[in-house]
Amino acid sequence: MSAEQRQKLNSLINKRKQPIKPNKKQYEQPPPSPPSEELDERSKNLLYTIQDVEIYNEKQALKKARQDVGFTDFTQIAHKKYLSCISELKLAGQDPKTRLSNAIIQQDEKRKQFSRRRAFLEDDDVTYINERNMKFNKKVARSYDKYTADIKANFERGTAL
Repeated sequence: MSAEQRQKLNSLINKRKQPIKPNKKQYEQPPPSPPSEELDERSKNLLYTIQDVEIYNEKQALKKARQDVGFTDFTQIAHKKYLSCISELKLAGQDPKTRLSNAIIQQDEKRKQFSRRRAFLEDDDVTYINERNMKFNKKVARSYDKYTADIKANFERGTAL
């Protein structure tokens, strides 16, 4: 590293150590970024403190641990859910019974969010026994209603053969 580059690097490090004093110019335009040729990768890394690097490494380790590897079986999913519930229980600072009851209540509320209310229309004719059959009947009706309209009308009047 040349003397000129060291001097630039030292000036940048000193700027980082000094407290930032807000002024009107700072709010009007963003601070100019140093040219990429001025700071290469190695000199950028010198600007990070040890605490910054440790925090970054911890975040990366947690991110890797939480990474989803995909579905393999239900026991793996159950185990993953168990570990997440245990970690949530350990974080709270209440007595164990209160923490457990709060966790169960939160799980119930989450489950209620995923269930949806089925649409029931009183005016429609009930020609189905379940949701799947209802969808099938609608598909068939699209194709054959024009041919079966008079037969349906006869059934409703009671004059069917």
